[in-house]
Amino acid sequence: MRSVQLYLLLMLAALPATADVYRWVDREGRTQFGDQPPPGAGERVNIRAAPAPEPELAERRLKRQRLLDAFEEERRQQQAATREMRAEQEQRRQYCRKAREQLGTIEASRQLYEEDENGARRYRRWEDKEKQQALAKTRQAISKYCD
Repeated sequence: MRSVQLYLLLMLAALPATADVYRWVDREGRTQFGDQPPPGAGERVNIRAAPAPEPELAERRLKRQRLLDAFEEERRQQQAATREMRAEQEQRRQYCRKAREQLGTIEASRQLYEEDENGARRYRRWEDKEKQQALAKTRQAISKYCD
């Protein structure tokens, strides 16, 4: 008895899935669709079932998503590398500018100052050898950062 009831219930549930669909044009000229046409109008429409999904479709979608994720990660890495390169270039420009300023200062100066333990400046003349070493060191920095 119980199996008969279950069978009838399943048959009733399947009825809407096999219902006919009709198409007609109403008084305002609009095309209408329904399961029951108005009296004297409407034509039966043959509706085909949607094709079953391909078994490989989910796998293809997963592969495509992985590929898109890999492209996105590569793009992020390239952007990070570009930002890092620009920051390094800016730092080199600043070092270059400071080294050139320092070279001009050394070339123009006749005196050198040193701070004592109290922070007071004590001026003295450049020793020729000392000035040449400072100029050589500054020129090395310029060749390193400015070219």
